[in-house]
Order: sequence, then C-alpha cells, then structure tokens
Amino acid sequence: MEAAMLNNMRIYGTCVLSCMATVVFVGVKYVNKLALLFLACVIISIVAIYAGVIKTAIDPPDFP
Repeated sequence: MEAAMLNNMRIYGTCVLSCMATVVFVGVKYVNKLALLFLACVIISIVAIYAGVIKTAIDPPDFP
C-alpha cells in the first residue's frame, strides 16, 4: 500500500512539474502572473521536507 502511495506522489509531482514547465515555455508574461502560485509550491515543498524530518525523528520507521 505504501509503495503504491509513493508511486502516486511521483506521478502527481511529474504532472505538476510538467504544467510548470509548460507555463515557463509559453512566456514570461504568464510566469509573472503565476509567480505567487509557484512560490507557494516551493514553500509547501520545503515545509513538507521539514515535516517529514520531524515525523521521522519522533516516530522512526522500523524496517523489516
């Protein structure tokens, strides 16, 4: 189940990166309009990394 969820996150990440790359290739005008959205994506990613580190420190996984 966890492996399937990890694969889903990879697919979602690939889709989001593809959309962001498309916007960048379309033109700077759209990049300026969507700059706050891109910034929010980066901030959420950084927060997710720290949340994962804290969760792992509190409840370390036990590998079989």
